Amino acid sequence: MRPMTDGSGFARATMAGDLIGLIAFLPIGLFRHGEDVAARFLALALTFAGAWLVTAWLLGTYRPPTNARLLLTLLLGIPLAVAVRATLVQAWTAGEILTFAGVAIMFGTLFVGAARVITSLWFGRRARS
Repeated sequence: MRPMTDGSGFARATMAGDLIGLIAFLPIGLFRHGEDVAARFLALALTFAGAWLVTAWLLGTYRPPTNARLLLTLLLGIPLAVAVRATLVQAWTAGEILTFAGVAIMFGTLFVGAARVITSLWFGRRARS
């Protein structure tokens, strides 16, 4: 079986940062919609992290980390998580699913992008030291 990362510290830190960024935007949406954050967060986090990791593993996102594979992972992994979530909830219309997917891609990209910048700066600074 193929490994998840190329084994470098940068790849492992990038994967961790990407997951933190991805999961960080979920409570904001839950608060915004007045939902019970504690009850829903774990289910959402597991759904998004699971879809992300499966997609990243299939695409080789962290072998080694590249921006192109990150973009593909964002465009495929987040909609996969939304589709899984919609299947579990079974109460959404097609419009609600598309809206959630669009918002999730937008904010997921923002948060994961910020995490990727931080990770790159951190490892770039350590490499120069």
